[in-house]
Amino acid sequence: MKLDVDFSALWNISSQIGAGRSDFSLDEEVQPIDEIDVSLGGEGIEVNPEELQLRGGLFSYEGRQVVLYIPNHTNREIEKALIDKSVRKKFHVGFCSHLEKMKKQKQFEKYKATNNLSGEFHIFGKSKIDRITKEGDVCLDVCMFCLEKLNYQGAADRTIRRMVRDSFDIAQFFSTYSSFFPYLPSGIGGDPSKADYTSDWPIVSAKYKASRNYTCENCHVNLNSHKSLLHTHHIDTVAGNNRPENLQALCEDCHRKEHGHMHVKHRNMQIINQLRLEQGLVEKQWNKVLQLADSALNGVLRKLQSKGYQPPGIGYSLVNSRGDVVAIADVAWPENKLAITIEKIDQAIPGWKIAQPEDFL
Repeated sequence: MKLDVDFSALWNISSQIGAGRSDFSLDEEVQPIDEIDVSLGGEGIEVNPEELQLRGGLFSYEGRQVVLYIPNHTNREIEKALIDKSVRKKFHVGFCSHLEKMKKQKQFEKYKATNNLSGEFHIFGKSKIDRITKEGDVCLDVCMFCLEKLNYQGAADRTIRRMVRDSFDIAQFFSTYSSFFPYLPSGIGGDPSKADYTSDWPIVSAKYKASRNYTCENCHVNLNSHKSLLHTHHIDTVAGNNRPENLQALCEDCHRKEHGHMHVKHRNMQIINQLRLEQGLVEKQWNKVLQLADSALNGVLRKLQSKGYQPPGIGYSLVNSRGDVVAIADVAWPENKLAITIEKIDQAIPGWKIAQPEDFL
């Protein structure tokens, strides 16, 4: 429906007080809340791990990243489980060696799949004392076998694995791997600060980004051609503190890595890395690759680094025999004709091996 409204009087007043026009764009499409998202964002949906898909070694349900947990804690003495974290069952973020063992032994229990980011899980159990069912919302530890397989934050190194588990943040985990999944869990998507933005924030943000020529102040990619991919970050995370010295222009990727609680679409990461490549900001050095590559590949890349692989190129264009660009490899070793892509490529590239991240996990 087209709106026919005359705003000339309002523009005249704006001009008199010195207010200018600002660029505005929606970074995300507005999508209706699906019934699946309501269920997954709560206690979850009962599933068998074999029924789920795997994306990059992670569980996927209807295009949504999920984790698995067992609500029934009857055999763990529910009274103890409700007050002592150490006796509770672990939750799983991927198909780890423990689940593989259970599958071989045909001992899969009733799991629930959830993408609730609160960090709490609803458990229950029948008391061995009075035979009454008791329940509650509790925190669970993440499975360390899962962390090891994914090499999440370097957890393949047994010396730091327990530390990674103890500091595990489920919202940060979902944010890290958001490029694998088209749907956004409720609770991810913006500045994690709980404070309110000021009413003039859109104007303040637009002016600040323009003053930095739409260039990320961290990785230095210029986003004049894709201005919606540049954000204004509050350094102290207080959304109401708009002092210039507290602001920083960051591309979506750098902003996500600063907060750890943001969802970045894969296509946006590809655009950012293509621009970085075109602007000469990508270097074939491992520290630079790990800084700029999609965070969903961090665990895989660290494994390859430890195995002696040379640093790959980022955002490499894969072409067919006619010279047409078929796809963009997230990382590639052109000299070895090896590429890793987050999105599976159906078309074969002569002479190239196109792998998925899970092939190296």
